[in-house]
Amino acid sequence: MKGNKVRFERPSKSAYLKEILCTIFSVSGIKFFFGLFAYVVVNFAAGRRKAHIGKGTKLHPTAILRQGERIAIGNNCLINHNNVLQAGKSTGRIVYAFPKIIIPDDKLLEVEIYEKAGGRHQRFYVENSDLVDARVMNELIKE
Repeated sequence: MKGNKVRFERPSKSAYLKEILCTIFSVSGIKFFFGLFAYVVVNFAAGRRKAHIGKGTKLHPTAILRQGERIAIGNNCLINHNNVLQAGKSTGRIVYAFPKIIIPDDKLLEVEIYEKAGGRHQRFYVENSDLVDARVMNELIKE
């Protein structure tokens, strides 16, 4: 048995093509593609179309906006990859505030927010141009 090898005969290219076409045009294949299309529309296209997105805001193609009609994103924001913005049933606002600083043009400020005792966390990067364009929010300053 030491010298026996398993031989595998590769199917021809036409056999592969036939198998692909039979899979695509089968009932389960068509059902899969309709499900995939619905997923993309609901999770990516519809949310972006309905959300209020400010000027200069960059959304990564993998960012998901759910209930986009209740989502408003300000100007010059960056929503990085694999983020999900889920609108709640009430209104709210998230403001990240820290002292105004300046960093070199070739560097990025990395901000990470972790959920205590949970698995959700956010990470985003801020460029120097965003910091230079930032404005002081007097309503947040305690007297």
